[in-house]
Amino acid sequence: KPSLRALLGVFRKPHLALWSCQNAPPCCSISSLLASAPAVTMLNIVKISVCFLVIAGAWVLALQWDVDPTIRWQLKVLPLYAIVSFGLYSIGVIGYSVATFPTCPEAAESLQKEMASATEELVRKGVLSPEDSAKEGAKKCN
Repeated sequence: KPSLRALLGVFRKPHLALWSCQNAPPCCSISSLLASAPAVTMLNIVKISVCFLVIAGAWVLALQWDVDPTIRWQLKVLPLYAIVSFGLYSIGVIGYSVATFPTCPEAAESLQKEMASATEELVRKGVLSPEDSAKEGAKKCN
């Protein structure tokens, strides 16, 4: 079985020296990559697409039925109802998540410490002047 190193060597251009498999570890063979690959699973986008196609197909079939005109009109606007319902549900979920968002004082303190150390490092490297860091500190307090 050809190795990934050999396959990539065929397509490698001398002017593209950004990558190379010359010093690649021995795990770069196709057989080892295929052996370590997980089993084929259905992605969420595929699941959503299949559900959408099944529902759309059922809707189109329902439109073919010979039913009362008021029911036919309700069937025609059913996708609009579904979109509006999904939007309202999404707004409700987002609103609830924002309303119940937990505060974490430990994370806030840790973030403030990281920001202070990053500012000190930037001053030490000469990217910021001490006056600039003092201004940033004053902005933070206001």
